[in-house]
Amino acid sequence: MSEPWFNWQNQTQAGPGVFALHDFLTPNVYQALKHELRATPTTWHNNYQNRIVAEHITSPVVMELAARMLPYLAKEFGGDYCVSTARIYLDLSSSYMFPHFDSNEFAISFQLYLADVDLPELGTQFCLNDNLNQQVEQDPDIMMRTKGKFIPESEYVTIVPFCKNHGYINFNQPRKIHKTLPVPPGQTRESLHLNFRVKKNNQMGLENFHYGRLNNEQHQD
Repeated sequence: MSEPWFNWQNQTQAGPGVFALHDFLTPNVYQALKHELRATPTTWHNNYQNRIVAEHITSPVVMELAARMLPYLAKEFGGDYCVSTARIYLDLSSSYMFPHFDSNEFAISFQLYLADVDLPELGTQFCLNDNLNQQVEQDPDIMMRTKGKFIPESEYVTIVPFCKNHGYINFNQPRKIHKTLPVPPGQTRESLHLNFRVKKNNQMGLENFHYGRLNNEQHQD
């Protein structure tokens, strides 16, 4: 597939460090990604209620997409990053994500929705109230004590709808509570989720699979 792989300009800043993505991948890349994720044998687990997860995805399209994003992320957020995790989420009926922060281990999270049926209301919801986010960060147990209701529903913003080829990029500073609504009966919510960490001592992450493949191809030419 030739350049471009994605439309970096198709983003809207919704809050501090969080960007909504619209028609992000070019059509051929989006179709190739969906086909690869669904056709490549992988191992799934259901450690989360009604959510099936495939970990450690290193298939070619995913890894090349992640690697191609690295210089854009570096320019946008001023750091040097590598890919730390790549997962597929398949949320089944009644599945939802409890209000939570992204782990401090991650500098940036990227989620791309792989919808077959657009369900706009199922997009990820972020709390952009810095005061409330700081209170939760200072007292993490408050969310469990209040069963997730410490932050009022009115404070959550669905920054991007759950529609095909939409998603978000979340820079993890400042940290922002986010959640999802339950998936309706008979529907699913499928997505690709990538996490990036700050590179230390020139270490490489999962994108090493991509660069390794390129080197092998060059040696064979």
